[in-house]
Amino acid sequence: MTVQNSSEGVNSGVHANSVFVIFVNGEKIEHPDIQPEWTLIYFIREKLNLKGSKVACGEGGCGSCTVLLSKYDTASSKYSHKAINACITPLCSLYGCHILTVEGISDGNKSCHSIQDSIARNNGTQCGFCSPGMVMSMYALSAEKINEEKLEIKTIKDALQGNLCRCTGYRPILDAFKDYQPNCSNSADIEDTWSLKNIQCENPRTINNNQASTLQAIENLLKGFENGGIKIGDSKYLKFKGKNSIWFLPYNLDEALQILNENSTARLIGGSTQLFQNLESTCVENPIVLVDKIRELRAVERCEFEQRSFLKLGAALTISEMADALQIEIEQLHESQTRGFRSIVQLLNLYGSTQVRNSATIGGSIMTTNPASDIQTFYQVLDCWAHQINIGSNSLMTKKMKLPFKAGSLITHLEIPHSKDNEYIWMDKVTKRRKFDAAILNAAAKLTTDDSKTFVQNLVLCFGGIAVIRFDVDFVFERNQVSLNEAFLAMVTTSVVAELNTKLRKTQYSEAYISALTKNLLLKFYRNVTSEIQGKPLPHDDENIFKSSQLFRLDKESKPNDLIGQPIAHASAYKHATGEAQYCDDVPKIDNELFLAFVCSDRAHAEVISVDPTAALAVTGVVGYVSHQDVSKNSFGMVIDDEEIFASSKVTSHGQIIGGIVAEDRIIAQKAAKLVKVEYRNIVPLMLTIEDAIQNSSYYPEQGMKLKRLIDHADTIDKCDNVLEGKMYVGNQAHFYMEPQGCIVIPKEDNEMDVISSTQNPMEVQKKIGEALNIPSNRIIVRVKRIGGGFGGKESRCLLVALPAAVAAHKFKRPVRCILDRQLDMRISGKRHTFLTDYKIGFTNSGRLLGLKMTVYCNGGATLDISEAAIERVLVNLDNAYNIPNYDLDGIVCKTHVASNTVMRGTGGPQAALLIEGILDRIAGHLNLDPVQVRRLNMYVEGDVTPYGQTLTNCTVQRCWDECVKLSEYYSRRDQVDQFNRNNKLVKRGLSMNPCHFGIAYTAVFLNQGAALVHIYRDGSVLISHGGVEIGQGLHTKLLQVATRELGIEASKIYISETSTDKVPNATPTSASCGSDLFGMAVMYACQELMQRLAPFRKQETDSWESIVSAAYFDRVSLSATGFYKTPKVGWNSQKVGSPFNYYSTGAACTEVELDCLTGEHKILRTDIVMDVGQSLNPAIDIGQIEGAYAHGIGLFTSEELVFSEQGELLTVGPNSYKIPTVGSIPLELNVSILPGSSNPHAIYSSKAIGEPPLLLATSVFYAIKDCIRTQRRSTGKSADFRLDSPATPEKILMALEQSN
Repeated sequence: MTVQNSSEGVNSGVHANSVFVIFVNGEKIEHPDIQPEWTLIYFIREKLNLKGSKVACGEGGCGSCTVLLSKYDTASSKYSHKAINACITPLCSLYGCHILTVEGISDGNKSCHSIQDSIARNNGTQCGFCSPGMVMSMYALSAEKINEEKLEIKTIKDALQGNLCRCTGYRPILDAFKDYQPNCSNSADIEDTWSLKNIQCENPRTINNNQASTLQAIENLLKGFENGGIKIGDSKYLKFKGKNSIWFLPYNLDEALQILNENSTARLIGGSTQLFQNLESTCVENPIVLVDKIRELRAVERCEFEQRSFLKLGAALTISEMADALQIEIEQLHESQTRGFRSIVQLLNLYGSTQVRNSATIGGSIMTTNPASDIQTFYQVLDCWAHQINIGSNSLMTKKMKLPFKAGSLITHLEIPHSKDNEYIWMDKVTKRRKFDAAILNAAAKLTTDDSKTFVQNLVLCFGGIAVIRFDVDFVFERNQVSLNEAFLAMVTTSVVAELNTKLRKTQYSEAYISALTKNLLLKFYRNVTSEIQGKPLPHDDENIFKSSQLFRLDKESKPNDLIGQPIAHASAYKHATGEAQYCDDVPKIDNELFLAFVCSDRAHAEVISVDPTAALAVTGVVGYVSHQDVSKNSFGMVIDDEEIFASSKVTSHGQIIGGIVAEDRIIAQKAAKLVKVEYRNIVPLMLTIEDAIQNSSYYPEQGMKLKRLIDHADTIDKCDNVLEGKMYVGNQAHFYMEPQGCIVIPKEDNEMDVISSTQNPMEVQKKIGEALNIPSNRIIVRVKRIGGGFGGKESRCLLVALPAAVAAHKFKRPVRCILDRQLDMRISGKRHTFLTDYKIGFTNSGRLLGLKMTVYCNGGATLDISEAAIERVLVNLDNAYNIPNYDLDGIVCKTHVASNTVMRGTGGPQAALLIEGILDRIAGHLNLDPVQVRRLNMYVEGDVTPYGQTLTNCTVQRCWDECVKLSEYYSRRDQVDQFNRNNKLVKRGLSMNPCHFGIAYTAVFLNQGAALVHIYRDGSVLISHGGVEIGQGLHTKLLQVATRELGIEASKIYISETSTDKVPNATPTSASCGSDLFGMAVMYACQELMQRLAPFRKQETDSWESIVSAAYFDRVSLSATGFYKTPKVGWNSQKVGSPFNYYSTGAACTEVELDCLTGEHKILRTDIVMDVGQSLNPAIDIGQIEGAYAHGIGLFTSEELVFSEQGELLTVGPNSYKIPTVGSIPLELNVSILPGSSNPHAIYSSKAIGEPPLLLATSVFYAIKDCIRTQRRSTGKSADFRLDSPATPEKILMALEQSN
């Protein structure tokens, strides 16, 4: 709740500064010098050194910082235990409270809670960065439901909506938690879980489920602080004065008014979910009065007053408490009295996340200036009254007041009336992502009939959301007999649309879309209300559903200790779950360390006239400034050196790094960086899109590619039975790795440097730092323990952080840490490339595609980076799984003024698959054939030759396809879908089946190499170093498994510590799904070499490993070996003809979706996936990769949309505006099967790469949505031939439904 008093002047009063008291993990902490600008996450990580809670977004949108807040409420005389986001919670607001972090529910590496055990054993972690937050959200849910025997899946999904995961696809997390029982003494007894051998990769831990005793101990600690440490009735409030502001915590209304009258510029804060958006903005200049502890503002009361019956809710109640209070009324009162309450509760289920609802307050939601507020929208229609105190006069007003409320007032209570028998209430919202997303448009309506329920007396409507200025329309028909019919709806619609046209805001959404959406919401309202009046309410979605299956075969004849083929958990799974796993920013602060914050361009294309850091350098704690003047070589690049470390004379993208402020700590550096003054002169033209580049002929001329194969004649297409032309656009995607970019550089003697980098490419970081500073690579050691996701985004763009940090460390001769916040990371880092195509196709009447001619434009961005690889991969993957006889492609890389785009999981492959699948889908629609029939007709078979000349061997795409047809029951379900669509007018279901056929290897042949170093120590323990980076894909785990087979020893004797350039030099980046292929073979060779050396010392089978090692040592045998592998027989010539790939990974997916044709929103009902992984090294990890990649593709093709301003600024810079899939985005039923009986002679132990190929299978979601649209268009007499670009957002879907023939 935020209200700005209009008067001026500050009087802090005579009240003494309070000592801050908080309990953390059972320990009482008193801090006499707390700074009000500190967030909880800053305090627990930087001051208490509890690194388990992570910072992934800084805006309460991802859940990685989730902790359990326990406090005592004086109004209800109860203790509460709730999940909150530590990154947006002001530390001052937690006086006298208890915080439980992930460290508090386990005991180091000795024991863990059963929730942590469950997520680890069920393979619910990959990169592990989100895992502590997931665990704490589930722990908090369990604390709330401590007396329930089993939790419903809907309840679990709701609890996890605010926790994002980019790796797993959520299925294993749901499976881990759905069997958890809060009051079970040992919920670790799940017999059907796969990973019962995980103990062989980590030390055994005891499992505890002592939650009830933990919560009781917390409550006992808090008993002395029932009223924030102050006895009830005591009039002393709390005050915390810092360097920049003062915070007041009153405990009753009189105290609050006294403070406000004495501090006229004070701001009122309730849940403060919008106060701290990230650490950079935590400077709060004006006094703050926190009102959420005021007893009078936390009351709940059912009232009767002057013929009004209502529920009175204190303005300091959280949204969760509001929903609980309304639910009690629903359960206790007659249905007709709680229609409004039921609608509100349903709407609140879509409001934010559990963590946000546990913090945001009623008063704050009413007072916010956010146009998307759902609460303000229903407030307008329900005849709500508000209690308001005018600050200064202290006069109380209780009345119905229109929004927005005036500044200088304090809302104390909200009155929500009970509904009457003749009142019908409806509410809804439309979002890009159904859960945990701001409303594009929200709506609320209250319709009042006469007593006979025949005629309408009154209708009140309100619309709000991102796209409109909130408005309401009131219809009164007291003297007229107006029936509730279609004529009534038409009249209302006409009036509302006329008002809408005056209330549209300038946003990313088109006027046509918002107009159509408004009309459709009115139709939804009409259908719902008429059905309810008739006693036949429309059914609500059943969200209490989740099914999954994972099918694979185990090798039951494996040798003892041989873990190859076994579904063991990730080697660091327990460390992930307990928060012990260390990432770059978890490294403890180094003595004398500095922090580097960037000065970035706020122009996309401009000359840099001057840069003045004077004001920043004057800030206490600032050490200095770095710029292009401090660099030996200021240019870098992956193919050509066309990018600057620090912009020197001009900037070519918004967010480009100009310089950096180096300071004693993070907050000082980030604040001071904002004080650097930069003067610009704009340059024209400004080119942001592919269309802009085409108009200005702005290309990278040497980096395009052509690919042509003409088996018939050049005019084959024109001679075909059918010829079609068209365009298609495929949008880009942010990597959204959970761990932002980061680097720590430690300078040493003789220009040596230790670099701890969050990178997929240690070799390139080493090499480019050396070039920038003119230091040989042998002085620079780059180390990586693990990274919290990468997906290609940390292959080259990690240099944006590593190079400036190295320059600063070199200049000031002190360790330098540079960690980006999410918003800056998204602004300056590269994204997946966008593509625009013009194509022409020719095909037979049976659907056989005979010719494809296409021009493909790619937005490379301001510098080339690795865009050459993206355009190359699109062209070579445009065949996907299909034999296209005549193939004529032209790929062009566009040069624009956006941050340089880069490689991303699949690098062009997913976009290519979407394009060719769209062409076959269009052929099927044109011929009125089932797309499955057309796809199968065109599919590759053994011995076919690709357009680039590679002959297919061991081709299993048709096997995967046929297996998927069978397992998904495609044909019977197609009949069921058709029947459903005949019976439903406005909701349609679609079904699509799509293959993938993805080549594995680097087309740059020199990258197809890997190395490893294996040491055996005298005690028999083994240390493996290899060139690959653990990103979450389970690379270390698989290589441990390789070593168990080759060495014949248990995994507990084998350890992989980190990746380091001083152990394995010149390592290929960990990307392109090649990690296991390259480094697995290298480890295998090294182990085989060692076993050959040890063979003479094995006298008999019973000899222990330790005795053999000891004997070899005493015989002076080297117990260290290197392994090296290069992929054989790959490559192509200068005309791009040859065999660039080692083999192909193939698969097929069948997806069924349901589409709301009024809003464009969809849900995925079921997906069946069959994937050929050869002979899996680890089925659990491989299935995790399949599911995670598939979910990644769901985001790419449906919800993830990057939006730029006209000036080139990226507007979608965090989870509150950029929407990756959540736990509610995945299929309600997900079945994954590994193709049985497959092998692969071209990779280690006949396995296949799996990291990228399954992402292509998410095309099945896109084309299932398109199937729904086509069905609906046909039912309304429209053409089945229409354009749908990616991503298929609700806007694009609704516009495709509206699209004319």
